[in-house]
Amino acid sequence: MVIKQPLFHMAEPSTGEFESSKENFTSKYTELTGRNQVVDREIWSTEWVLSEYVKRTDGLIGKMDGTIPMIQQDIYTTREGELTAEKRDLKPPSSVIYLDKSARPVEWMVRELWPVLARVPDTPYAEGKVPQKPKDYFLNIDKGDWLRRMGVPEEHIQDVPENLIDITKIDKEHIARIRALYSTAKIDEDNIDDAWNNPTIFDGQHVMVVDEVKSSGKTLKLAQMLLSLAIPEATFSGEYWAKPLPVFLNNGVEVDGRMQKKMAWVPVWYREDSPLGRGIGDRNEDWPEITEKKGYPVSRYAKLGRYVLSTPPHDENTDARISDKKARRIREDIKHMAVDLKFGRILYRPSQDRPTEDQSDFEKIEDRITSINNVDMKTWQSKRDAIKPTLR
Repeated sequence: MVIKQPLFHMAEPSTGEFESSKENFTSKYTELTGRNQVVDREIWSTEWVLSEYVKRTDGLIGKMDGTIPMIQQDIYTTREGELTAEKRDLKPPSSVIYLDKSARPVEWMVRELWPVLARVPDTPYAEGKVPQKPKDYFLNIDKGDWLRRMGVPEEHIQDVPENLIDITKIDKEHIARIRALYSTAKIDEDNIDDAWNNPTIFDGQHVMVVDEVKSSGKTLKLAQMLLSLAIPEATFSGEYWAKPLPVFLNNGVEVDGRMQKKMAWVPVWYREDSPLGRGIGDRNEDWPEITEKKGYPVSRYAKLGRYVLSTPPHDENTDARISDKKARRIREDIKHMAVDLKFGRILYRPSQDRPTEDQSDFEKIEDRITSINNVDMKTWQSKRDAIKPTLR
């Protein structure tokens, strides 16, 4: 399906109003700002933060709409319960699974920016031919939980060696639960094995699994492996919203035989000490029972997915539900971002993943740059250089 999409979706402001709003547009942002952006050795302005987030989202959307070919993707095939790693060229995904917690804001950006950035391959940007967006789903795959189920010692959880990852050690019930979530038949906890007797909504599909930033890469790999075991009838690729460069600590000297490093930057919602900012809470396998005791209804789906679904935002000490105001502010910022990008107030910079094989590819990139920013290339380069990060 192709959705005919005009270049702008709102009435244009008058020239004076537009120039005024353009100069002060960053004042409306409360979370996606330079002061909230954690970056090593650089200072990012709010303009650069917004441009960078658009650029990263452009890479994901390009792979979802087919304007960035998915060549030689790492996937897993399953034969008689055995996983085999392969590389394969893939068509754009029909569905996308975002990994909670931190990839949930990525889904918000893809959803809001899709009309501006998504286009039918090999069509001029200004024609406004927007393809149908893939369907969205969420799973909370906690690396530590699944590694412990494999018997990985606690000291190796954070930086697990490849030889300790053995997916066959995981209880088959846990794999069946994942399949049951997407079964075309009604499966409940008392009959988990019935999931294997029924097809799933993903059968025959390419499903993209998205994580927000790449650190070790183990979480996304585990998610692909688990899903491939649970639903061998589908193909699961893996993508990151961003792959920040590593910064090596301790002057590059190993500590206890391991190189210490951190990511050069992380998105503003990325926090290890709090789940707030994503609109959901941490995974808790006892949450269905906790919820029932508090008088809330619990769905069959929540019980099936107790090991892989997030909880609502709640106080971790009392289990009382709370309002995630930070998440609401981030969502509002993302909505502002989509509008500002449409009106050329945010500088669009194309994803580095967009193909550059020949002159035709460069022409497509230039077409996107000049059309979205509504300026010529020389002006765009000047604007880009003006907002580049500065060193601390």
